Amino acid sequence: MDSLYRVYDYSNAKLFELLANASNVPVDPEKLRGHASYFYSYFNSPDISAKTIVVENQYVDKDYLLDFAEYYLTCFKDYKKTCSRLHFFSSSISSLDFDIALQGKKDNFQELLQESYLGFIVLKPLPKTVIGRTCLRVYSDDAGRRNYLGIRKNNVSLFGFKLSIESLPFQEQDTAVAACATSALWSVFHATGEIFHHSIPSPSLITKTAVNSAPTDTRHIPNGDYGLNPNEMASVIRSVGLEPLKIAVRNEYVFRGALYAYLKCGIPVVLGVKLVDVSDPTAPSEIGRHAVAVTGYSIPTASSLPSPSSGLGVAIRSLCIDKIYVHDDQIGPFSKMILDTVPTTIGSENVFSLSTTWPSKDGTFNKVKAIPEIILVPLYHKIRIPFIKIFLTIYKLAMFLETVRLNSGSCVDRLEWDIFLTTTNEFKFNLIRNKSLKGTDLQRSLLMPLPKYIWCVSVFSGSSQVVDLLFDATELEQGDLLASAIVHDSDFVDLMRLATTSPSFPSDAKFIADKFKSH
Repeated sequence: MDSLYRVYDYSNAKLFELLANASNVPVDPEKLRGHASYFYSYFNSPDISAKTIVVENQYVDKDYLLDFAEYYLTCFKDYKKTCSRLHFFSSSISSLDFDIALQGKKDNFQELLQESYLGFIVLKPLPKTVIGRTCLRVYSDDAGRRNYLGIRKNNVSLFGFKLSIESLPFQEQDTAVAACATSALWSVFHATGEIFHHSIPSPSLITKTAVNSAPTDTRHIPNGDYGLNPNEMASVIRSVGLEPLKIAVRNEYVFRGALYAYLKCGIPVVLGVKLVDVSDPTAPSEIGRHAVAVTGYSIPTASSLPSPSSGLGVAIRSLCIDKIYVHDDQIGPFSKMILDTVPTTIGSENVFSLSTTWPSKDGTFNKVKAIPEIILVPLYHKIRIPFIKIFLTIYKLAMFLETVRLNSGSCVDRLEWDIFLTTTNEFKFNLIRNKSLKGTDLQRSLLMPLPKYIWCVSVFSGSSQVVDLLFDATELEQGDLLASAIVHDSDFVDLMRLATTSPSFPSDAKFIADKFKSH
């Protein structure tokens, strides 16, 4: 009976041993070191500080079982159909403690486990790709700097002890039945499945659906390092009942803005990048294309504003993003990519890039750059208005209002624009929580009928909120997009009215100005 579990004090050496022994065939230590080094850093960080590993043997993992039935069962070699699962805790737990608890002789053990639970890693019995479904506790938010979006409650049963962890599932690319894009889509679907209520396909089904969507001259299930192209990924998204929105990353403003806007609604996105090794700056070498699931972002402080001279000339909150957090199947969950402040030179071209934690060919870090190429957003089909439509309209309005504000001596401080997708329920909940409106103004806003999904543009003057512009995300593009304007400060109304007297007022934003005639 005791072979069904083991309890160990956490150490890097013990973790590596468990990873290496997950399979019944020898595992290449070099292949493991990439993930292992990431997990070492994670479990030893002050936020996490792992103390105990409980190994659950003979674990049946649904996703692996589906892939096993699809592929491994028909292999000549006898692969196991069960996995092992490593549970991590921040409290010291002995084997004796666990034995006594399983006999019902230890009070409050359930509470102890939950309070110190850090999550789990499923280990698949495969020769190379052993990291299966993984759910780990996220780092602290660092006073609001770190923002992890799309995470959800994952329920866990450890021999009857009910545990839970707030996370987004991750797993390593299994080159027999999947590609990096498969792993990214699989992670993203665990969030969108909760939001939009669709089934979550296994990695093998994701890959088969992708390759069945286009003519192919090779096998449906890959047996090597094959990727999925954007059209194939889009077909997979449609197969679960969602619509894919493809955004070409032409500059850092669209990149930051689009990621922020959809992530803030809890929707992770797939990011396609080109990886380039710049360890030799005179001869950068392309590694290849790669796909990751973007799961969060870092904004240094809530009050930081981009300088007007930084590029756009107006303050948009998403431009403060300095890092993104991604599920990178070759590194680990919630790994960071740092937005470079200086363009990377590739040949004769200077391009916007991110620094990754991939090791370069000389073995050093921060020298493999990710060049963003495409963002793929899985959306409910009624969310028709894309980010870029709202962004361009607000940019023109913001630029014009900033000019009017500076030239008119307005008492309104410099404006900051916060653009994001949300739901009406979430927006109204935040109205109550933020207490920026009171009395009949709050009552009127809460009772106001709105569509389920809205684009919210919250405008701030200094630290004070001045207006919420609410756009119907489900409307036709040629329809009346502005559903409501909720005014928090009448000075903004005065500024808007002053701006509309100018013949140069941007025509694309005229429909917004019309809403303020009745205020």
